[in-house]
Amino acid sequence: MSSVPKDFSILKCIYDWIPLACVACGRWDLVAWDGDPAVCWRCLDRVTGEAQLRLERLWDIHMHLGFDGNTSPAKRALCPSMHRPEPPLVGHPAEPFLQQPVPAGYICEFYSVHGLSLHAPELLTTNAALRSTRLKFMAIPMQPPAVAYCDARMQEVTARAAELGVAPPQISMPQSEVIVILGLAVIPQAHPGQRYMLSWQPEAPWLGLTERGHETALLTAKEMQSLFSVGRELLGINFRGRPKGSGRFESREDLEQAVFAAVDHLLKRKRPITQDTVGAYIIAKRGRNRNAGDSAADPGRQFRELCEGFGVKPADLIQHATAACANEE
Repeated sequence: MSSVPKDFSILKCIYDWIPLACVACGRWDLVAWDGDPAVCWRCLDRVTGEAQLRLERLWDIHMHLGFDGNTSPAKRALCPSMHRPEPPLVGHPAEPFLQQPVPAGYICEFYSVHGLSLHAPELLTTNAALRSTRLKFMAIPMQPPAVAYCDARMQEVTARAAELGVAPPQISMPQSEVIVILGLAVIPQAHPGQRYMLSWQPEAPWLGLTERGHETALLTAKEMQSLFSVGRELLGINFRGRPKGSGRFESREDLEQAVFAAVDHLLKRKRPITQDTVGAYIIAKRGRNRNAGDSAADPGRQFRELCEGFGVKPADLIQHATAACANEE
């Protein structure tokens, strides 16, 4: 591709999502841990021990990743037409995919949705346009549950055609199973309710994963520093060139993430979205831009100077963020 749309991501290449039903009651609204029985929240007592603890962690985080309700942000992003079931959020141990061992006292896991693509794994993995986007994924040959789901769908279509007395339609068979990573977490075993997170933005999935803490208010300053240090080292986050509180951004995408977060915050609170209000939010979260002069009294001016540093028109960036967060794209 010579020109990649700004909202392009692996989600554009998903043909269908792989659903899972609760093994106890058949409901679809569930989370699952890779390799464990899939159960919904109502049937969580059907599993015990470590399996139950893993699922409890998943239920704790699923709403924070946008999975909440029939018209959740995740469903709007993953199922734009809204007629398909929302795919289950699946947890995985992250250790097999890391470049170094997880320090003692911590566990690391990632959260994903599993989809099907009509393209072969090697074509997705080597596609330059997909590699340039920030929403990470793994494309693999279809696993047994994916094959079983496709076979069941084909049988349904064939049976329906037979009932109507017509020839079954020609359906393209998926070639890949795609694991789309929506979040990664480093969790201190002494405080399993808290975690260091990299999480997607359902309103703007093409911007990839954003760093944040989850339920970390009860940690001491030392515990917080240790957790974030371990998380950044394990998950390969490079923060050089952006000192804490400097108001600087490493890249245009980094600035865009901050603007999308600001617009989403303002929309939810029904506040006006202007260069001043967006700038004020960024200053509150990131510190003021030290290169913008001595006075922090004009957040709109500082926001404009940040945008100019990356060759971005402030009004265009706010307009794009507003449209995406309002689900108009």
